[in-house]
Amino acid sequence: MVLANQANKGVLITNTAGVPRGVVLEVTRKLVARGYRVTVMTDGSAGAHVARAAGAIPAYSGVLRAGEVRSMIKAANATIVVNLAPQTFNTLPTLKVDWDDRVISDGTKAIIEAAKETGVEYLVHTSYAYVGAGVNEDAVDFTRAAASAEKNVLRSGLSAVVLRFGFLYGNTANAAAVRDTLKLGRPVETGANVPVNFTYAADAADAIVAAITNRPSGVTLNVVDDNPATTAEFMQYFADAQGFGLSARPAFLAALMGGSDKRLPALMHLPAHANNAEAKAALGWSPRFPNFRAGIDDLLLSWRAEEAV
Repeated sequence: MVLANQANKGVLITNTAGVPRGVVLEVTRKLVARGYRVTVMTDGSAGAHVARAAGAIPAYSGVLRAGEVRSMIKAANATIVVNLAPQTFNTLPTLKVDWDDRVISDGTKAIIEAAKETGVEYLVHTSYAYVGAGVNEDAVDFTRAAASAEKNVLRSGLSAVVLRFGFLYGNTANAAAVRDTLKLGRPVETGANVPVNFTYAADAADAIVAAITNRPSGVTLNVVDDNPATTAEFMQYFADAQGFGLSARPAFLAALMGGSDKRLPALMHLPAHANNAEAKAALGWSPRFPNFRAGIDDLLLSWRAEEAV
């Protein structure tokens, strides 16, 4: 365990979602509160405004080229890199996602190369709890890319940890879009009766901070809540807690979805396999929201607080 004070060290957080939301914003605030100098990748004035409001410095660049990442690390004077770019595709499993496997494959390679060239002390790479859960032909390319990225991180020679999150949810544009879809009475993808893993954004952020503090290296840790559940159960509670009806997208429409749009239904059929015991031991971490119901309740409180302002 690293006991030395890590305050005032530079941290670069990768992000491809534009405006920082969800776990990107949560971990930014937590690190800034602990005295870290945080730089967050974003684009446009809206994203820069949100980053600055959270106490961070916005960086306008991408993750696909090592040269650009190297420049960002140097500009941020970062000794720690948190690769949250892969979580762009880890959302509530109900709406269409704009997949880009290059963020996982090329982006991770670029980050590793840049981190080695600039002497980064610690890399936190984020991945997905369903990696290794099984194979579904509609998502096999994506899960293989994610698994390969994990191996590249752990074999890089860097001091690094891989944190695998379950389906990630929190105060995000995706969650708001699902809320608005339900409010309009439109159907959403609810998945199958297969238990999967979930992670609330605040718990994911706490785990990242714990990793930076304790510096476990060369390991893969599952940062998930204590109670796997089906996506159908999640969506039913999400709708009920807001007084909305839940209308499932008809199976024939899901079957007509083409190309990468088939990935989310496929991922919802990969059974839960992740156990968080090793993460609890290695990080001294435990989810504050042990199940999706507790997380949804907290999210709805956050939304109500925002509406009251």
